[in-house]
Amino acid sequence: MNVVVFAGTSQTAALEMWNYPLPIVSIVATTLLINLRFMLLGATARPWLEQLPNRTVYPTLHVMADEGWAVAMNERRRGERDAGFFLGANLFVGACWVLSTVSGHAIGGGVGDPAAIGLDFAFTTIFAAILFAGYRQVLNLVPWSAAGAAALIASWILPGTWYVVAGGIVGFFVGSLFGKPDLEPATTPDAA
Repeated sequence: MNVVVFAGTSQTAALEMWNYPLPIVSIVATTLLINLRFMLLGATARPWLEQLPNRTVYPTLHVMADEGWAVAMNERRRGERDAGFFLGANLFVGACWVLSTVSGHAIGGGVGDPAAIGLDFAFTTIFAAILFAGYRQVLNLVPWSAAGAAALIASWILPGTWYVVAGGIVGFFVGSLFGKPDLEPATTPDAA
């Protein structure tokens, strides 16, 4: 599953919902909603990948992960233009994911309850690091705060994982009010 699906957040959400009778509709809806973010990630990768043939682009997009994407986008801001960097950053994350999964399975029984030693907080920490690595200006905090507030409020009043959708929609609309994100490197005017 880790190699074929390769979508850690939605895999984790699906496994947390895995009960009998199996809530197939809820699992499918949740994983679909969680993975919609890849539409945005893929769109931002287009400037790097549009010159490549589809036989190269689609396997590259299959291994795209939040962490690899964030590293690649930060390098793009610094001027990196080689699509190989994008692929390499994401392949590295994928290789680490699979190796860590195998290691976790092998030694996981000896850990006991992951929450007891704070391992359940790993995803939150990773996403916080990705978020703050993209911080460029105070205005970045506005859509992030709006998304967080909407998700928190929705978690109090809506069942299941609808708070993810609420936070995503509010964050998207508030973010769209603040213009295009800064994905290009800073340029200095030529001295004439």
